[in-house]
Amino acid sequence: MNAAQQELVQTAFARPAVNLALREALLWTLEQALGEDLTPPIHEAWTVYYDELAGEMRAAAGV
Repeated sequence: MNAAQQELVQTAFARPAVNLALREALLWTLEQALGEDLTPPIHEAWTVYYDELAGEMRAAAGV
């Protein structure tokens, strides 16, 4: 991870409010794109996936 990427992760994913906003934006986008095809299990899977990805990015940035 280069310095710019690390700074982005530290700025975005380390701040709970920003991290939550990013997750909500992803889920909203999926809702708009998939409509009724975004079932509760798929919604939950994407939520879990995002949280795991954000955690990995925080760990990689040393946050």
